[in-house]
Amino acid sequence: MLIDLLKQAQKQAREALLEHEVYQIFATYELDVPAWHFVSSLEAADQVPLAKFGDRLVLKVADANISHKSDLGGVVVVNKSELAIQLSEMLAKFKSAAGILVMDFLEHSASALGGEIMFGVRQTEAFGAVLTCGPGGSDAEQVAKMLAPNQGHRIIGLGDNPDGQWADFFNHTAVVDYFLGRVRGKAAQVEMSQFVKWAKALQNIVQTTAEAGFEIQELEINPLSASHGKLFALDALFRFQEAKTNRVRPGIRDHAQRQPAITALLNPQTVGVIGVSSQGLNPGRVVVQNLLE
Repeated sequence: MLIDLLKQAQKQAREALLEHEVYQIFATYELDVPAWHFVSSLEAADQVPLAKFGDRLVLKVADANISHKSDLGGVVVVNKSELAIQLSEMLAKFKSAAGILVMDFLEHSASALGGEIMFGVRQTEAFGAVLTCGPGGSDAEQVAKMLAPNQGHRIIGLGDNPDGQWADFFNHTAVVDYFLGRVRGKAAQVEMSQFVKWAKALQNIVQTTAEAGFEIQELEINPLSASHGKLFALDALFRFQEAKTNRVRPGIRDHAQRQPAITALLNPQTVGVIGVSSQGLNPGRVVVQNLLE
């Protein structure tokens, strides 16, 4: 499923998957998303299986070229009785889009700290694929700034991470404490196993993608929220490209490739210090003196 969708997108000259395609991938890894149905045209609007949805629905424009759908009016929450009218209006507004994604509305505390969390996978030159975890939702950046240093967003490499490190990684992520009920007055919403499940699945997705000759540029799930003891993805972005180099481990350059850069950092042959004063003592001169000593 994963590789087929990537190849299909590549044939269509796309460098990003549509949101419902990402959810198809998540399903193969047994990751949870709200019930959804993709509507590709106005003619298909009356084929939405309403029985599998609740009373409130979320409509999202499906367009790989639109990153922030909410800013353009591409995300609308409607009552089930309004579905036909709203679908017609959105299809008319976004004529170049692939269609409209209909999703079940998941009740959660979006405005409360600990109500939403985000996972992000990105490709880096130095460390390969890394996983970021932190506060989610539209206010994610502002919330992260309010937290103590190293408690906003946590980052870990996906290539060399044994299973035993996942719990330790999440235990040091502040927003996870809210989900696990470790904050005074907050009940546990999920167990640690839910976070580990998502991390392992994302690691497997990175590995499978790399083995097929592709590279994940960005895979962001923002936000995830808890419901009935599970973490649900409420939005997803997946950008990819053909792999630039073969990678021995999932998303990580092999040791021979990394060693020169690391050696140059830890055992430099020369060091340049900018801003050393020729008169008097300043921070630059202190650095030089420490190097000479």
